[in-house]
Amino acid sequence: MGIALLNTVFFTTLGTKLHGRLADAGLSAAQSDKLTSVVTDSAGAAIGPLADHPQTAPVAEAARAAMTDGVVLGGYIAAAFVALGLPGLPAHPLHPHPVRRRRRRPGPCGGGTRTPLSAAPEPRGC
Repeated sequence: MGIALLNTVFFTTLGTKLHGRLADAGLSAAQSDKLTSVVTDSAGAAIGPLADHPQTAPVAEAARAAMTDGVVLGGYIAAAFVALGLPGLPAHPLHPHPVRRRRRRPGPCGGGTRTPLSAAPEPRGC
């Protein structure tokens, strides 16, 4: 679920920031929508070809900046997840805890009084 959230944050930020930057640069809403879709649908792979052409190089720069914003925001969210999860780590059921042993029951060798902390060895032959 964490990866899905981070992907959603990344692509939402990419789309929103890129659309805003393109609109601020003077592109129409239709052009901004189309170019934003091209970049987000390709997961950024379209940035290289956009950068290769002088007419679309500013779009590539805006897309790179928007991707950076998405990665930064995702990094902060991931860091928050880690920071919030660390205090609860010792209480996590998969975290190894020291094993507590019960006292032994009296047996034929009389080991009923021995505790896990006692240093006395078992009698031989038991």
